[in-house]
Amino acid sequence: MFTFCPLQGACSESAASQSILELDGGVKVLIDLGWDESFDVEKLKALEKIPVYATRPVIDLGRTLTQDLYSSTPRAATTIPHDSLSEVAYSYSQQPTTGSNFLLQAPTPEEITRYFSLIQPLKYSQPHEPLPSPFSPPLNGLTITAFNAGHTLGGTIWHIQHGLESIVYAVDWNQARENVFAGAAWLGGAGAGGAEVIEQLRKPTALICSSRGADRNAPSGGRRKRDEQLIDMIKLCVSRGGTVLIPADSSGRVLELAYLLEHAWRLEAGKTDSALRAAKLYLAGRNVSSTLRYARSMLEWMDDNIVREFEATADGQRKANGNDGKHAKDAAPFDFRFMRLVEREAQIRKLLSQTSENVRSDGRVIVASDNSLEWGFSHELLRELAKDSRNLLILTDKPSLAQSGQPSIARILWDWWQERRDGVSIDQSDSNDSIELVYGGGRALTVTDARRQGLEGDELSTYQQWLATQRQLQSTLNAGVAGSLEAPADVGDDGSSESSSDSGESDNEQQVGGSQEETTTLAADCKKLLAARIGASDESAVDVFTPEVGTTVDASVDTNAWVVKLGDSLVKKLKWQNLRGLGIVTITGQLLGESHAISESTGSNKRLKTASNDDSAAFKGEEGGEDSDNRAVEVVPVLDTLPLSMVSAVRSVAQPLHVGDLRLTDLRRAMQSTGYTAEFRGEGTLVINGAVAVRKTNMGRIEVESVGVADPSAMMQQRSTFYEVKRMIYDGLAVVAGA
Repeated sequence: MFTFCPLQGACSESAASQSILELDGGVKVLIDLGWDESFDVEKLKALEKIPVYATRPVIDLGRTLTQDLYSSTPRAATTIPHDSLSEVAYSYSQQPTTGSNFLLQAPTPEEITRYFSLIQPLKYSQPHEPLPSPFSPPLNGLTITAFNAGHTLGGTIWHIQHGLESIVYAVDWNQARENVFAGAAWLGGAGAGGAEVIEQLRKPTALICSSRGADRNAPSGGRRKRDEQLIDMIKLCVSRGGTVLIPADSSGRVLELAYLLEHAWRLEAGKTDSALRAAKLYLAGRNVSSTLRYARSMLEWMDDNIVREFEATADGQRKANGNDGKHAKDAAPFDFRFMRLVEREAQIRKLLSQTSENVRSDGRVIVASDNSLEWGFSHELLRELAKDSRNLLILTDKPSLAQSGQPSIARILWDWWQERRDGVSIDQSDSNDSIELVYGGGRALTVTDARRQGLEGDELSTYQQWLATQRQLQSTLNAGVAGSLEAPADVGDDGSSESSSDSGESDNEQQVGGSQEETTTLAADCKKLLAARIGASDESAVDVFTPEVGTTVDASVDTNAWVVKLGDSLVKKLKWQNLRGLGIVTITGQLLGESHAISESTGSNKRLKTASNDDSAAFKGEEGGEDSDNRAVEVVPVLDTLPLSMVSAVRSVAQPLHVGDLRLTDLRRAMQSTGYTAEFRGEGTLVINGAVAVRKTNMGRIEVESVGVADPSAMMQQRSTFYEVKRMIYDGLAVVAGA
């Protein structure tokens, strides 16, 4: 059994993404822990008391993003529900407070670090069997594997194996190679050069994907052309003495932008007529140094070119920021020479102090968090930079739209860019390409800043009574367990704000994420392609689900299963083999009607009589005779042994078959337990006793290679190792044959 229910993001433009998979036996898996700029805590309710697994980049970079978020805006802090405050107010005969939002103290950076340390890391493309939580049913061999999604460091295509269900969850991925990120692992990832989908992701029983961007066409020229257009727009702005603001996610795509801009500055540094030579380049974020430090240890998620650059500087000749440029070729990818890191508000104020009257004519480029422009340094920079018409704002992606219907600042500006109401400036780049810059036209943009304010009067009294009630409940429910609650000084009120106006291949597919139009378009295309592939004339033969938020769909693989009975004589001959919690056996038999199977042990005359009686009964049922109950005769198929005359012919055709998925980590553990030395060398190669190498190709093929030696005694020992490795491999597979 397999049911799927999207909790957030389905058929909407919200960036939040949460989904629940329910597998056979009541096993529930929560995938994606997404949130959006609306900071609605209702979207996080499904995350309570659930073990969390993530890749190491997601854990490290997610920690820096969360620390940046909570240190930037009080809106991210948890608010006390109004109904809880109303209950307290009525209990104490007070007037309920409804006009303010009571904030609890935001977690400190140390607390955030501790929270993220509870996430259990997964290794790149290594199968993992999670441990069940205390209140969950047995997992029965549940296996999850994280493959590179190619969109951000640690971004994942999930493969979930449970019994017969093979589920691929690929919501956000990018197949094209970029400067930093390798392409998605569908064809093997960076450097694989594969022409077919890898074995683990091929032919799943269910594919869950997103429709976001389904109606977009890839720009001509690919990544190189996209990068050139970005640099040309920057050159045009800084040549006029303006400032370019590029809002970016502080933990994901910012690495791609930083690498691109840094290397563009390196290439332009030696050109005397370049507009970028004198321009200043900044990377603004409260934790960007931590992000860059973590990124240096995540090479397996990056493109091969980045890995080679790191290997070229592994001898310790890395240069610090602000080098004089004489050793540019020796600098590591994220050892910036031109890009300056800005992590403190004092540095931002210094940048903002350079107004349009005294700003230097060489221009500036600032990459700042966050891409929504709702919080972070980008929020602060926008207010000042909007005053000068020479400045330019570049949105690198279409901003999401929260389900609350309140668009972010970035989304409002994106809509203005699409409207082009106030005119477009068309200029020519160095390569004679047209560059379109959309004017803001002096339109008013409302920017709201949330700030903390201490509680007073009835509000303070209401909070104190609520806090006392929570302490009493906690002491009652958790007797003997010490709990921490916020002190009165830890609460604030964000009801006050300041506003200012500034100018500025599976037959079973499910889709989550993306707008309603994108989802409908992609679903129609998938039905046509899949129906044509299986040769079906009717598209209804293909299952493509587009569930909305809160809708549960049944996408089990057993929707095409049949139920048969096994004959007693066949059951006695079954020889089961256990493989990872599954029982495997090969059956060669014949399907019979139930009445035929019952009379197998009797003589031929009785068999004929029974068959004749059954035929007459079926005929009477069809004709509606007096002795019939007007119901069709239901014949249950029974699988039984073959007659002796057919056994020899079938046996000559049947071939042995090896069933299972050998994991090199399991083979390594098995060889070490028997006294052999086994270690991984290179990429996906297991070496045993320094003489036998075992590899597993993307197609699932196991290759065993033995190194030749001249010493006869060593040759005998190596031969023994070779055959022992083969025996271990066969022991890890189920060998079945026709019977």
